[in-house]
Amino acid sequence: MSSNNNHSSDAKRIAKNTLLLYFRSIIVMVVSIYTSRVVLATLGIDDYGIYNVVGGVVGMFSMLSATFVSASQRFISFALGRNDAVQTQKVFTISLNIHIGLAVILLVLMETIGLWYLNSILKIPEDRLTAANWVFQFSILSFLCNLISIPYNALIISKEKMGVFAYVSIYEVIMKLLVVYLLQLAHYDKLVFYAILIFLVSLSIRLFYGFYCSHKFSEVHRIKVHDKALYKDFLQISGWNFLGSCASIMAIQGINLVLNFFCGVAVNAAKGVASQIENAVTTLVNNFQTSLNPQVVKSYAQKDYDFLKELISSGTRISFFLMLFLSLPFLWTAPDILHVWLKNPPEYSEEFVRMILIYILIIPFNSVFDKVLLATGKIKKVQVMTSFTTLMNIPLSIIVLYMRLQPYSVYFVYILIGLINFVIKLWNTLIYFPEMKFRYYCSNVLLKVLGVVLISQLLPIAYSMFLYNHTFMSWLCFMLIIEMSLVLCIYILGVTEKERGQFKKFLVKKIHR
Repeated sequence: MSSNNNHSSDAKRIAKNTLLLYFRSIIVMVVSIYTSRVVLATLGIDDYGIYNVVGGVVGMFSMLSATFVSASQRFISFALGRNDAVQTQKVFTISLNIHIGLAVILLVLMETIGLWYLNSILKIPEDRLTAANWVFQFSILSFLCNLISIPYNALIISKEKMGVFAYVSIYEVIMKLLVVYLLQLAHYDKLVFYAILIFLVSLSIRLFYGFYCSHKFSEVHRIKVHDKALYKDFLQISGWNFLGSCASIMAIQGINLVLNFFCGVAVNAAKGVASQIENAVTTLVNNFQTSLNPQVVKSYAQKDYDFLKELISSGTRISFFLMLFLSLPFLWTAPDILHVWLKNPPEYSEEFVRMILIYILIIPFNSVFDKVLLATGKIKKVQVMTSFTTLMNIPLSIIVLYMRLQPYSVYFVYILIGLINFVIKLWNTLIYFPEMKFRYYCSNVLLKVLGVVLISQLLPIAYSMFLYNHTFMSWLCFMLIIEMSLVLCIYILGVTEKERGQFKKFLVKKIHR
């Protein structure tokens, strides 16, 4: 009974944290969609493309830091799952020390290799090269602010204090709206001015996280740690994650470079528009998984494997359904939405949006397995295998464009590689977490998801064929049909009897109140 009560409490905490983070993400998404429209109109297609491709160079290095984000959260959550306060403080100190060292190393790399890459490899109009270099420098500063914040964010997430992120997001939204307003008033180089303002926003957020954690958590105070075994474990996990991150960086940035080489900055701008929508959708879903991740690690640390199986099953399905709920309007009516949003979207924007959204529907399946494998610590084999397949994106994309196929065709390759990586991660999860059976995963995840996807599209297909005429009222009706059909199918086909009963109980309680 006590275990069931704990699980119920954990589920409520996950739900509460999800709602807080969902609220945060909706605000950020709406503002991001509005601000990206204004920024594109203010900077122009070429400067917007330059900002995306230059930011991609910094992003190439920033993704390296993601290797230590996962390690930080994993070790902190593991220590908290075993109620070990001293170990938690040790892990935080190690994480902070490593991130400071990493910041110095990456700063040197970006100011050497990064600068050479920017000035020698990228195709940037000569009259905008000086501005691009200024953007690069302020993008580096923004990245370093975010990098040093990682141990603090990992502690907040592991402590499951998600309300903090909601409040910070409100501040971030206000600042981004102010940035857009000031950008329109600027009488000098708007591209450089935009990069400076984004850096100042990042700096202020970094200072807040440091202040909050210092006053709320005793673990945030650094101590001397001479535990070589813990350093070794931390760096070992980070090292294999580093391999996977390097492969992802090379694939993502490689596609940007291949597109830049074959098609120019205008296509980079189209991909940048699609990336804005991708970031908005994935941020909403990542917030759910952010609230789920600490419980995955803690339940594994406590050897509560039945609860972990439920988390894998429900977490994957809910993540996918959230992603589908947000993606379907764009998949069905991308041209209408893009023209209302951007008025004159760059060429190929519609195709890039659709291809990217199809690809990101694979992410929820891979992401949950990543967290389970990280909890077990058995990530060496899966990182080696998926890194190799991920790197195949680059030569295959070159072949696709060399064959003079359309620019967005590179995402056919990306989708194929994503599916191969899903099979690899599923296989490794079944090996290293044998309590999860393939039949259980198929019946509780894959069949339910497939049923919802197929059945929920019947009404939208009929409406698009016979009634949709691209007017606003017709579009609004279409959106309602798409989402209502999806919600109904999720309730009937996409959840278990237990989950449906919990939802009914929750609804009855709310109605009685």
